[in-house]
Amino acid sequence: MRTCWGYSRGRAQPVGKSGWEADVRQELVPGYRYEIDIFWSEEDECFIACVPDLEKCAGWGTTYEEALARGHAAIRADLRSRRVAGEPIPEPTPQSLADRWPAVTGR
Repeated sequence: MRTCWGYSRGRAQPVGKSGWEADVRQELVPGYRYEIDIFWSEEDECFIACVPDLEKCAGWGTTYEEALARGHAAIRADLRSRRVAGEPIPEPTPQSLADRWPAVTGR
């Protein structure tokens, strides 16, 4: 079994029951609104969840759902780290369905 790692602000951290997995289960509804882009990486043979608004914030998993959960955990870790360090927290980039798919929404 592979050891899973998540990335927050460029620092790799192991994911386990005492780490992010427990954290993900405790907070099912996140209080943030950051975009998470998930894609399959042939090179890494896993799903990667990147957070474009938070530099070097990403997670990965062997399933789409696992990558998404680790992406949420990476966001929480990144925001906690910024708060502790007294760094500003970036605002999520505003988006709308019309911006993404104008043909579907008729705009």
